[in-house]
Amino acid sequence: MPGEVVIPVPSLAIPGEATDVKLLPSFSAIQLFVERARAVRPDFELTPTNSEAVAEIVRRLDGIPLALELAAARVKVISPEQIASRLSDRFRLLSGGPRTALPRQQTLRAAMDWSYDLLGDMEQHVLRRLSVFMGTCTLEAIEAICGQDGIEALDVLDVVSRLVDKSLVVVVQGPENRYRLLETVRQYSRERLEEAGESEAPRAAHRDWCSSMVEAAANQIRGGRRQAHWLELLELQHDDLHTALEWSWSRGEATSLRIAVNAAWFWYLHGHWDEARRSLERSIAVAGAEPTLTARGSAWAGVFAWRRGDLDQAKESAKASLRVLTDTDDEGEGLSLLVYALVAISSYDYAAAEATGRQALKVFRAQNHRWGVTTSLLVLARIANNRRSGSLQQLLQESAPLITSGNDLWGRAHILTLQGYEAFRALDLDLAKQLNATAHGLAVELGDRSAQAENLLALGHIHLMREENDDAARVLAEARTLVEQLDDPHDLGHVDQGLALVTVSRGNIEAGRALLDDVSRRFISLDKAAMGTAYALGMADVYRRGRRPAITAALLRHALTLLDKTTDPEKYAQVREQLAAVEDALVKTQAHHHDRNSPSGTAPQDD
Repeated sequence: MPGEVVIPVPSLAIPGEATDVKLLPSFSAIQLFVERARAVRPDFELTPTNSEAVAEIVRRLDGIPLALELAAARVKVISPEQIASRLSDRFRLLSGGPRTALPRQQTLRAAMDWSYDLLGDMEQHVLRRLSVFMGTCTLEAIEAICGQDGIEALDVLDVVSRLVDKSLVVVVQGPENRYRLLETVRQYSRERLEEAGESEAPRAAHRDWCSSMVEAAANQIRGGRRQAHWLELLELQHDDLHTALEWSWSRGEATSLRIAVNAAWFWYLHGHWDEARRSLERSIAVAGAEPTLTARGSAWAGVFAWRRGDLDQAKESAKASLRVLTDTDDEGEGLSLLVYALVAISSYDYAAAEATGRQALKVFRAQNHRWGVTTSLLVLARIANNRRSGSLQQLLQESAPLITSGNDLWGRAHILTLQGYEAFRALDLDLAKQLNATAHGLAVELGDRSAQAENLLALGHIHLMREENDDAARVLAEARTLVEQLDDPHDLGHVDQGLALVTVSRGNIEAGRALLDDVSRRFISLDKAAMGTAYALGMADVYRRGRRPAITAALLRHALTLLDKTTDPEKYAQVREQLAAVEDALVKTQAHHHDRNSPSGTAPQDD
């Protein structure tokens, strides 16, 4: 029939990345694969060993029935794991269908060739160009890439509609519909684009579109009216940004640096720290960029070097930036000064951190740079929080009007987090819970996993203080998942410390101590014993005042394992004395309760 295509029905249901293995047999794509695999190998079963590979196969083949049947036929000679590893060359792999089938059904390529040949010239043109997108995209993006060579925007919409009708383009429903190619269709269309010798123009248009998009997003994600929306949009187009960067690097184009600088805050908030650092450093190395832009890129590279604990490189990047940007009225100058402040915080030189942070604040104020001023104030507030300085309240009061009168959800969340710490230290647990829960909600809205983990850790300690052990374990487990995703060993140590304290709170003191000893060893191996000590002693003080002596003792003992008595004997002796006093009080309390509960004794009167 005219217009007939090989994929006229919707793809089968496929499992998501995080689907429980036990649920896999309920998905129709899995069922079809297993059924067809048994046709060529009757003993084939879905097992704990091969289920992950089978799930990957059906996901990467988008649940397309013919593709699944051809893949399952290969089970006769290779394992599902081998099939999954070879899907990057799926058109060669997925061949050899039944000889009784029509020619177009014997190989995946033949099926796609047949479908493609049934398309009109304009449909083929748009389909080829759509292959430059790596994920979903908007209609405006399609028009920017495909609406060339004499094709009008309205024509593009009409062609896309016809491709949707033929199941070659998938519509992702939402407030603004998005469109994507199934991976099999995308790979095929990309090959056709290259065979036609047309790849240069659409890939250049795709790079320009990515550059324009991230430039439009740059100010919005730093406190714009639709901050969360733009962050979500950049996440949806994340693979496209990476593709545009790779294409620019392959041609030595300075456009890559502009994309990387504009994407930097998105990368920071969404935890793409390693990608950000690599992208910035590689883009800086490309010749031809403006010196000012290169220096701004160096400042951002310093941020991500600091984020990964490479303090020397962070300082070098900030220094390189300041050599160009000092007294230039460029935001990179203030950002470089903030890098120095962050490095000083990580080195526990709070006096230097505060001095440099105030210098950054001065620079940003002179530029009337709202995001820079907000960020500088919050960095100074973090310093005051770490120092237990009386200036914290003043800084929070100074920051609050600036943030609450604007749209910066990130800034608002961080003020709430710091206020939550203050409430926790004051043992106002209801207020602390409210503040940290609200901050966590904002972090979820922004997709800021680091801030989510920080607030979940705070909520875990609030539950612990109240002896709500199950709730504490639940939120700390959520926090641990997030910091594992971020690959952040420092925050992982703090979360694992909290989980160890849950074990202590449940009465298993020895197991809790063993877990804390493991955390101590990890902090020492990271050369972060001082950070672990400061955190443990600060929390011990709060739990002592909150009358949780077992947790207090565990934290003090943890601090002792991190302290080097040879380099700081006075501090070591002080903590040891505090621990002895807490443990002595614990022994007396336990003896008191034992006497009160003894059936043969007379319960002593309370003091």
